Amino acid sequence: LAQLSEGYHIPFFPIGPTHKMVPPSCNNLLEEDHKCISWLDKQTDNSVIYVSLGSIAFMDEKEIVEMAWGLANSKRPFLWVVRTDSGIGGDVIKNLPESFEEAVRERGCAVNWAPQKEVLAHKAVGGFWSHCAHILAEAQALSLALTRCAVVQLPLAQVSADCQILPLRSQKKKKMEAQRQNRLILVPCPFQGHITPMLQLGTILHSKGFVITVAHTKFNSPNPSQYPDFNFLEIPDGLSDLNVSSKNFVSVLSDFNITCKIPLQEALTQIVKTDGHLEKINSIIYDEYMYFSNDVANHLQIPSIILSTSSAVNMLTYQAIPRLVKDGYIPLKETMLLDPVPELQPLRFKDLPFSNFTDSNGLLQLISEAHKTRTSSAIIWNTAKCLEQTQLAQLGQGYHIPFFPIGPMHKMVPPSCNNLLEEDHKCISWLDKQTDNSVIYVSLGSIAFMDEKEIVEMAWGLANSKQPFLWVVRTNSGIGGDVIKKMPESFEETVGERGCTVNWAPQKEVLAHRAVGGFWSHCGWNSTIESVSEGVPMICQSYFGDQKVNARHLSQVLGVGIQWENKLERGEVEIVIRRLMVDEEGKVIRHKAKELKEKIELSIRQGGSSSSSLNDLVNHILLS
Repeated sequence: LAQLSEGYHIPFFPIGPTHKMVPPSCNNLLEEDHKCISWLDKQTDNSVIYVSLGSIAFMDEKEIVEMAWGLANSKRPFLWVVRTDSGIGGDVIKNLPESFEEAVRERGCAVNWAPQKEVLAHKAVGGFWSHCAHILAEAQALSLALTRCAVVQLPLAQVSADCQILPLRSQKKKKMEAQRQNRLILVPCPFQGHITPMLQLGTILHSKGFVITVAHTKFNSPNPSQYPDFNFLEIPDGLSDLNVSSKNFVSVLSDFNITCKIPLQEALTQIVKTDGHLEKINSIIYDEYMYFSNDVANHLQIPSIILSTSSAVNMLTYQAIPRLVKDGYIPLKETMLLDPVPELQPLRFKDLPFSNFTDSNGLLQLISEAHKTRTSSAIIWNTAKCLEQTQLAQLGQGYHIPFFPIGPMHKMVPPSCNNLLEEDHKCISWLDKQTDNSVIYVSLGSIAFMDEKEIVEMAWGLANSKQPFLWVVRTNSGIGGDVIKKMPESFEETVGERGCTVNWAPQKEVLAHRAVGGFWSHCGWNSTIESVSEGVPMICQSYFGDQKVNARHLSQVLGVGIQWENKLERGEVEIVIRRLMVDEEGKVIRHKAKELKEKIELSIRQGGSSSSSLNDLVNHILLS
């Protein structure tokens, strides 16, 4: 590449192997014969030589016969692709003399065309005789030994000799296998905004060679079928099905830290006893609110790392709590809610994450426990320096462990569905019919609740704004279901085809859609980082916790949103939508959002701040 670049004056982008970055799919012009996979299942590991010379190269009948006898005499199991247009074609074994079939028996399998990526990934395949086109990348990505062969006549003795390279394993493969022995235990907090980034982190670290085990509660447990490369370990939590809201959020989290500790400790002790000689548990990575995991790690003498699923600016408010208590600002007084918080401007006291909790003492105690680093060796952040560089630097002065800001993590993994709520994809076809940047997308998260009156006011505000809208209304949120059909006939007449409502949307896909020009959000950190990553400006309607901190940061520091603090009334809803979507103010905000998107894209490229931080994290784990 370096030599080539000397003769070109345009940039090169080596991004392969691209087939490892996308979900499996079939796009072959020739029909794949999958019977060979069941044959491979019966073979021993790394024993099979796979022979395929592409879709164009041609062997005459004599060459096919020589190849066939060479494979037979090598005494190695073989899977051989012989196209129907290649001399003998069809089932080569049955078309050759009876003595050949006797020599091979069940040791050979011939097909017209094979599902190659699946074949190369199979445990039984130990070598690939190839024409060496772009499929070389597929083999090298799996670290297979390659027999390079131009399509020329070869004596059968040479074919037999070449097949003997199979027992030799490449150093790269050995290195990869050695790293695969490194296991990470991930302990997510069982709420949508916490499970999602933990599973994204697992996907990223698995791509770096780690074995991933997700230790999860029975409550809100993830779907293992969506992560076939992970191991899942269910922790009994002692809790029945819960209807979680901001009112009982604190007590539920506190209960998890009491009930889950012993079950996790016992389960991991068993894993260490059973697999200790085969695999090393490099680290337990736990959500900051599942802090019992640190005690388990200490008991088993395993390093631990914290994953913070909230913003760095939110962590700054937690760090300030002892100072605010000492200076008499906490408990908060009604008269000071609009005052700026000393040393945390532009935050006001009403923006602090504990300002509207009824059990503020319980919350402060939970925060205190959750944000002790204890003996953890590092903190991982789902953020980027371009979003919170100042805040990360300030936090670093109060901690004595490394930070790894590797976000936005959702941009580093293939699209996947890990939602606890079922996504309704019909909205995408509706979006396809809308003009660019015309749609206001409204979704207030998986916990926040609107009463029926607020839903009606929001509905009429959206209708009167004259903007196309996509609105997520959960089935447990007052009216629920298809709001448009449950509203008065006059509402449906006003909206027509301009509105679409769903119970839950594929949010990352929605925000990346060209038609979406604004996001009315509760400003949970996942929604926040997903929106800014796509350059979508926001209306920030926070409810509780870190949402209020994020809303203030988005509107006052980053300048990519409008903070909404009014009562939900249809006239006010209409005005703020038009401010963002139509007025000059919205154009300025949209421009800033696009600039921020570009900075985020740079951060996750090779050499960018988040990409470099991820490499540092991997080294930290391996050296711990």
